Formats: sequence, structure tokens, C-alpha cells
Amino acid sequence: MLLYDTLTPSGHGRLGKLTSPRSISSFSSRPLRYAVLGAGFAGLSVTWHLLKKSSKEEEMRIDIYDDMGIGGGASGVSGGLLHPYSPKAKLLWRGAECWKESLMLLNVAEMAAGLSGLNDFDDGFIVRGRGIIRPAVNSKNLNVLTDNSEHCDASCTIEIIDEDTAQKLVPNIHVPLNSAFYMPEAVNVNPLRYLQALFLACQNVVKESSNFSYGKKELCLHKKSVRNLLEFEGEYDAVIICLGAKADMLPELSGRLPLRTCRGVIAHLQLPGDIRVEAWNVGWGGGIVSLVGKTHRVDHCFREEYPDYAPSILSDAWLAVQGSQSLYMGSTWDWKSRNSSPNVSADEASRALQELLPKVSAFYPAIKDWTFTKARAGLRAMPPLTAHGSLPLLGRVNDFVGEDFTCKYWLFGGLGSRGLLYHAWLGNLMAQAVISYGSWNLDFNEPFNPPDKRSTAAVMWGLSRVVMTRLRAGEMTSTPLFILPMKTNESSQPQVALVPEKSKTEASSTLWSRKIGSTNKDLNHLIDMFLQRRILIRRDGNGGQAPGKLEMEVVWEVNGS
Repeated sequence: MLLYDTLTPSGHGRLGKLTSPRSISSFSSRPLRYAVLGAGFAGLSVTWHLLKKSSKEEEMRIDIYDDMGIGGGASGVSGGLLHPYSPKAKLLWRGAECWKESLMLLNVAEMAAGLSGLNDFDDGFIVRGRGIIRPAVNSKNLNVLTDNSEHCDASCTIEIIDEDTAQKLVPNIHVPLNSAFYMPEAVNVNPLRYLQALFLACQNVVKESSNFSYGKKELCLHKKSVRNLLEFEGEYDAVIICLGAKADMLPELSGRLPLRTCRGVIAHLQLPGDIRVEAWNVGWGGGIVSLVGKTHRVDHCFREEYPDYAPSILSDAWLAVQGSQSLYMGSTWDWKSRNSSPNVSADEASRALQELLPKVSAFYPAIKDWTFTKARAGLRAMPPLTAHGSLPLLGRVNDFVGEDFTCKYWLFGGLGSRGLLYHAWLGNLMAQAVISYGSWNLDFNEPFNPPDKRSTAAVMWGLSRVVMTRLRAGEMTSTPLFILPMKTNESSQPQVALVPEKSKTEASSTLWSRKIGSTNKDLNHLIDMFLQRRILIRRDGNGGQAPGKLEMEVVWEVNGS
């Protein structure tokens, strides 16, 4: 993840005199105004946290812009399987924190839905807590899953079970190597219901503020498309871009974001009550409802419902359980597609079924008895690969729009296929950055061009951007440390050294301090301390550094750690 005061390595920020956000705002005579572009996971998470993290005395108006409405984009058609692990059962970057925050935000949404009485008229769920099971598919896969599962997070455990145990959870599941990996705490989320309930929770915060004579909040959803970012100049204090893959379609950002697009199709399946259902012949035996073309009769007389207690299933494809007679099956990966329409043609649906059904049949043969009813699709915004995995992008993008504008433009995107996991924790971080940004006087003018964007130098530069927006004035002691660059050339892996302030001159020449490499545990510990708000990193502003050299960083210890 990159959370910079500017998104790309084109400038440095200096920490200057601390001032009140309102004292430097050109809109001090009116409430703060924020525009959130996008009403999916990212947009609604940011909206919720802006409302909750802002001062109770601060008046605020938030306008959400999304031409598809709440959950109308890729977020609303996602599979909804929530857990903090990679396909190899390895805990994802900040997986424990993201998992915890996502569960908390799900609880917020469920409470809002319950208070509104929505659940009284609809038997659908927001969160289905039945766990997720992943069968091992080959010996290599089994070994990797076994090794990684030993280091699972305590709040989302991974149990290794045999085929008999797996079939007690999911009758007729096929476990080829007699080993499956069960995550009992993992959940399945109905994404559209969740997003609608989360928006309702945001509305409730606004209603509560109306009971007071101060600090009133406003929230408005605009079902309209955004043509460019400059149309918001002069109207808002900040614009937070949460458009997913559509962010790259804005003229100011087009072709400038390190994102790839990938279209995914999800099929909706049902278990029909009448075994004489006609089926479209797609080269698979039975259970596919007619769209167009030839039909044939289903040959199977016995159809078993999916048990209410049974978990969803993950493998090369996945099944997300919606009910005893309703499943979501996914997902395809159409790389480089720019098609963001949720609608799926008959041809595209046919191709998706031909790809997904054999994969699902390998672990759940009974899928042949289920009927295809419809398909939906979303366009993922896939982030670049970093040393910590494929992480979302967060940061200020005024360099792309124009530094002379009064409005601050922020990007929260690149969530890929993990929007449900990342949206809550990173949405909180994004909101804090937006709210606290005005209290920092930043200067952007010096180039930074590390030879390797995944190097230690680049990692430390990125960390320096995040922390300035996370900590408020008065939370620092006066005991600084310095992170200095090791002497490197263009072809070598940069390293840094951590030294006390009083030794910085000597250290600059001798570099006596212990080295911190990109794969060293010391660097990981430093990153953990930073993310736990225990240290603050910033630019010291030496200037004039040649490409490939990391400018001096300052680390401040934080009170209350």
C-alpha cells in the first residue's frame, strides 16, 4: 500500500508549522464539504469514517457521487467471502487488522438494518457465519497450506480436517487428498445488502447530529457520473476518489495509475423444485437453465439442498452460499477488459459456465443438479505487486490535477478482489488522512526517483507519507531518530540504517548502526511500529539528492505507545 501526501514518487513533503485545519482553509465561513466518488466498499467506508472521526463540533456535508447508486459497481456483485488469508493460507499484509475492522463495520451495518426493521420484511442475510472450507488440490498445495496454516491468526483459525469431517460439514464434498482446511470464523457477506445497510448507518449518524445546535452533518447521494475532477474545484475541501477501475477513466488520471483491469463474472445458481427443468446444452450434463439455443432434460431425479449449517467452499473456483437453494459461483478473470457493465451477455455467460463448472465439479460434484439463473460481472482494479503483496493505493493526487487548487484530491483504489477485506481498515486510514491533512503545512518540490520502486528506499519513502496524516499535533516527544541511506549504486539493493539523532553526523560517514534490509526482520519490526502509531517518519529536507539515493528520514517516538 502506498499512502503518500502525493501518490507517485514525484515530490517530498516537509513537516512545517502545525496550524489548525480551519485556519488555512479558504472555506472557513461554511461547513466542511467532502465529495466521495463511488458508493462501493471503499466509498462507503470512507464516508462512515469521515462522519465518525470528525469533531462533534465540526459541521460537515458529504456528497456521494455514483451513477449506479449504492453497490451498483464491482463491490455489489462480489462473492462476499471474507477471511484474511491468501490462496496459500498465508496471512495477508495487515490481515489481522483488516479482518477485525471489517467485522466491526459489518456489525455496524447489521445493527443499522436491525434498528430500521429491514430484517422484518426480508429473510435475506447480510452476514452468514458458517465458515469457509478449502480442499487441498494436490500434494504441493497440501504442503504449502499445511505450513502456512500453522501461523494463522487466532481470531480466524484454520483447522486441518479429513474427508469424513469435511463431508459432515458439506455432504458430498470431494476432498481428493483427504485433507481440507476449514476456517470456522470466516463469513460470507451479501455485498449489496451490506452496502445498503452501511449507507443507512451513515444516514443514522447524520440524523443524530440534527439533535444538536452544533456540529450538524449532511449526507447526500447523487446518482450521476463524474466526467472530470476539476468540476469539483471551489465546491469542496476534499474529493476522495473511490471509483475502482473507473478512476483510470477520469481524464486527469487516465493512464497514470499503476492499475490493471480485470473483469470477473459470477454465476447465480438455484436448486429447482421441479426435476423436469429444461437446460441449455453447454456441453455439461444437466442443471443449466435455457438462455438461448438447444435444450435437454435433466437426468437426475434426486436433488439435495445445501445444508443451512454448511460453509462456503474455496478452491480454483468458489461457491458462496446464499441459502439452501441458492449459490453464487465464481469467478472468471478476463484480464485487460475495460468493460465495467454489470450486465452479462448470453455468450459471456456461456463461456463463464464452461470455465467454472468443471472447476467446481472437482470439489462439489452435486453442482450438476443446480440451475443457472443469471450472471453478473464487475471490473476489478488490480494493484501493482509490492514486496508485501498486491496492496491497494491510497494517497493525494493533486500532482495530477494541479497543486494550485484549493481542493485536495485523494485516491483510494486498487482493492482488486480483496475490497471486502481491505475497505474498513484502509477506509479509516483514508478518512483520518483527509481530516487531519489541513493541520500539516507541506511543501512539494524535490524529486525522488529510487532505481527500484520495490526497494527498501521506496518502502521507507512510502511510510514517511502515511504517518504524517495519521498523527495529530501534540502526540510526539522530542526524541528523534534518523533513518539514513546506505551507500548504494543503481544496480544494488538499497538499505538504510537507524541511528540516534546525536550521532547523525558521524553515522552519515561511518554508518556504524545496524543495517535494515528489505527482507530483514528489523525492517518488518519498524513497519509494525509505524503502523501501530508508535513512531513517526518524515522527510528532513536535505534536497539535492541524486537519483537512487534516499533522502534522510526522521523518526519520532510517540507518547502512549
